[in-house]
Amino acid sequence: MITVNLHDLTGLPATFIKGLHSCNSHFRDAEFLENIREIPAVLSLIKDIDEFCSQNQVIGFHYTRAIPEDLLTQGLQPRSGDQIRQQFLSRWGHKFGPDEIDTIKSAWASYFDKSMRRSRDNVLRFNFTKTALSDGGAEWLLKYYGGEQVYFCLINLPGIDEVLTSIGTPLIVKCELNPSDVSTYIDCPWGSIAVSSFHRRINPEADQVDQDGLLDGGVSPDRLELIIL
Repeated sequence: MITVNLHDLTGLPATFIKGLHSCNSHFRDAEFLENIREIPAVLSLIKDIDEFCSQNQVIGFHYTRAIPEDLLTQGLQPRSGDQIRQQFLSRWGHKFGPDEIDTIKSAWASYFDKSMRRSRDNVLRFNFTKTALSDGGAEWLLKYYGGEQVYFCLINLPGIDEVLTSIGTPLIVKCELNPSDVSTYIDCPWGSIAVSSFHRRINPEADQVDQDGLLDGGVSPDRLELIIL
């Protein structure tokens, strides 16, 4: 089985790369893939690449600030927000005073209501390019320890936010994923992202297509690589 990196297109067969080059004139003239998507040659590539990726594996990028050894031994595992926050206090609560612990618990209770828990619990989130490193999308994930289930409502609390930036290491978890296991939202996601990445090779000013992909299963240590930032 082939693993395709949709960011740099490694793993994509040469026949697809040749087909993409045949569309260079379209890519040079367009800022958005959407503007040229319906051109038959471009649309055919999107569909064919998407089908190829769907039958193989793709690389997902998970941005986080974490303890590298944890990921290398445990992999990535989906958990509920309550589990994540309880484990955070159990492990790192000694870094906060009693009043700060009360403030943290109160902020969490107010912010993570039923709707928030329903949308965030028990899933892992991935992007499929590294664009978030340059557009600010990964900034807070890399700056604050614990992920959004911990830091999201704490970053404006003096003292508490400083502790969150002192724990862990900013990194990208590069994972091998089965596309059929990932919930996506855009049409022909793998083909669209791959063609968009090539589009940016030809026109660096072009907009990059990417998306959030949700995985409700885990990623074992042997299927991930850590990129320390």
